Amino acid sequence: MRIGLQTVRDMALAADVLPRRRTYPAGVQQWWQRARLVAQRRPEILDAMLTVALAGAAAASVAAGPGDADRDPDGVTVALIALGLVPYLFRRRAPLLVLAVAVVPVLALLLRGDSTAGVGVGIFVLVYTVAAWAPRWQSAVALLVIGGLLTIVVVRVPDRMPLPVLITNVVLLAGAALTGDWARQRRSQLAWATERASLLEREQHLVADIATAQERLRIARDLHDVIAHSLSVIAVQASVAGVVLDDQPDQARLSLDAIAAMSRESLDEVRAMVSALRAGEAEPYAPTRQLADVAHLCDEVREVGLPVELSVQGAAAQVPTGVAVAAYRIIQQSLTNVVQHAPGAPTRVTVEVDPREVRVAVVNGAVHQPGAKGDDRNGQGLIGMRERVALWGGTLTAGPQRDGGFAVSATLPMEVAP
Repeated sequence: MRIGLQTVRDMALAADVLPRRRTYPAGVQQWWQRARLVAQRRPEILDAMLTVALAGAAAASVAAGPGDADRDPDGVTVALIALGLVPYLFRRRAPLLVLAVAVVPVLALLLRGDSTAGVGVGIFVLVYTVAAWAPRWQSAVALLVIGGLLTIVVVRVPDRMPLPVLITNVVLLAGAALTGDWARQRRSQLAWATERASLLEREQHLVADIATAQERLRIARDLHDVIAHSLSVIAVQASVAGVVLDDQPDQARLSLDAIAAMSRESLDEVRAMVSALRAGEAEPYAPTRQLADVAHLCDEVREVGLPVELSVQGAAAQVPTGVAVAAYRIIQQSLTNVVQHAPGAPTRVTVEVDPREVRVAVVNGAVHQPGAKGDDRNGQGLIGMRERVALWGGTLTAGPQRDGGFAVSATLPMEVAP
């Protein structure tokens, strides 16, 4: 399952990182979304619009005359206003530098007795910008710059900055700084939520890849066991059919029927495994043989001349699927090894089930047939058994016996330890 932008926002809302959405008319919401998109992709457009708006306010103030100012606007006034507005075009690139540059024309206007309408309002915007986009230490420097500006004005032209106006400016500047700092924190928290969502998504992909690899490895083990067992049985049955074909045609026919049945059954299992490999994680492979089918397995190897004695204690049908499949495959591989390396050796299969664990054992006697290969079992079979047992946190012992036979025993817990 993938994590998208909406999921990121839902996580942020759940953690109270973002404010809850308010309901507005559809037209207003669309306009606002477009404006935010433009502001994010092209912030210089928003800065230019802000500069134009401040220039319009300043032009209106100049056109209206002196107003509350001490003198009529002149060419110097217009020049200072222009100098005070130009830095706003670069306010996001260097917020503190822009503030320091923009303060100088405003201070000059105040000392000359000119109106600061427009450019004076922009100072509050610059304080917000520094608090929102620059490092926090620059916010402290910005407040010191503004404090110095207010101090100079109060000392040099106190009539331009009476106490009520001073208090109002201080409150507004503090509000702008706090609002900018809140915007910084909000943006940082949203970035953290986005990064966390990205990490979760990568983790989910990694877990899915690991699960897929483990499933494919499990299928590969099953494929090895099925093919090794079926081919071993088929090879023995084919040898028997070839020997008795002329003298005992009925026995040869039985061997051929056994080969056909084993081939069909193995082919069905292989097809199921290949389909699971092709389907990936959408269609998990479900093994057709489990511990409860061990009696049928013993019948198959008896048909090829291997004397097998089976002992089952406990309810094999109630063993969890994963453990039941692992136990069955261990017995299957062990019997396959006996057919290959010790044909005709008397073999005993033991299954013990209790509420805590499953114990299986396959013990064969010494080889007495001429030409037998012995018990050199260092192939992939024992490796696969150890991997299965390790996967379930169990134990496996395998090795030759004093009488010349071979024994394999495994213990599997009913549940994997957390």
